[in-house]
Amino acid sequence: MENQVDNTMENIQQEKKDIAEDMREMRNKIEMRMTKVEAQLSDPELDAETRAKFEQEKTELKQQMDRVDGNLSEVERATKETWNDVKASSEKAADETENWFQRQKELIDQKTEVDNDNDGH
Repeated sequence: MENQVDNTMENIQQEKKDIAEDMREMRNKIEMRMTKVEAQLSDPELDAETRAKFEQEKTELKQQMDRVDGNLSEVERATKETWNDVKASSEKAADETENWFQRQKELIDQKTEVDNDNDGH
C-alpha cells in the first residue's frame, strides 16, 4: 500500500513538472509575440487603425499571459488532493490559449491572403 502511495505521488510530481514546462513554453511564446507587437507599436508612422489593432492584440496577449501565469501558479501549489481539478483546469486553459493563437494565425492569413502557417486556408 505504501508503495502505491509513493508511485501516485511520483506520478503527480511528474505530471506537475510536465504541465508546468508546457505552460512556461506557452508563456515564452506569448512573450515573443508581445515583443513583436510592441516593436510594431513603436513605429511612429503607424496609422491609427493599425495602431488600434496592435493595441487590441497587446491587450489580448496580456490577458493570455495572466491566465497562463495564474494556471502555472496553481500547478505549482497543487496538492495531491487538489491535483485532479488543477490538472483539468490547466489543460483546458492551455488548449484554449493554443486555440487563440491558431485563430490569430488564421486572421493574419485572411488579412494578407497568404497561408503563412501552411494549413491550406
